Amino acid sequence: MIRSFLAVPLYALFLGAVACSSGDAPPANAADAPEATADRAPAAASAPAPATGTARIRISGAQTADLEGEAHFAHGEGLTGETVLNLNLTTVEGGVVHIVSVARPGEALPGVGRHPLVGIDTWGEEGTDPGAALASYAYGRGTSAEALAQDIASIIDSGWATGGELTLTRSTADRMTGTLRFRALLDDTAGEVTVEAEFDAPRVAVSVP
Repeated sequence: MIRSFLAVPLYALFLGAVACSSGDAPPANAADAPEATADRAPAAASAPAPATGTARIRISGAQTADLEGEAHFAHGEGLTGETVLNLNLTTVEGGVVHIVSVARPGEALPGVGRHPLVGIDTWGEEGTDPGAALASYAYGRGTSAEALAQDIASIIDSGWATGGELTLTRSTADRMTGTLRFRALLDDTAGEVTVEAEFDAPRVAVSVP
């Protein structure tokens, strides 16, 4: 279960206890933030985003599911002291919480275009794309993603991406839209899953205790 403890982390570790009340307003700075260019996006946020975003998540392989849920992202300093993008897609169905998360350190938000998702075992190695990100999938018993992140005993299984891609069609200070696809090896069952998703994610505020 050690790696299971590290899988929900992309939801909460880098950004600590994110105040994921999606109604939280991001820090206001820019009005009408421009569309990002590839590899760079403005870090300042504009007006408060809508309360929730949307996500469609498909799981195939050792586990199968076709789910609709919510999406949001946060960008700020977390427990590690680094500024990190944390993109989260979550859904609850039949008492089971599903969390798909992407984390990418950097002062600038990733821009429109394709960004590799790399395995945690190769993260930071020489030659790794500096724009690469980590991704994870976890599911467990609960009523919310926040509750599952705080109670790892309720995790049924989880896994890190071994490779994949995040594609952004919109990347502004207050909203990200795009798709992602990655493969992950589940920790407890050793089954491989493919995670595919589309999302429209507003920005939420970051709160680190």
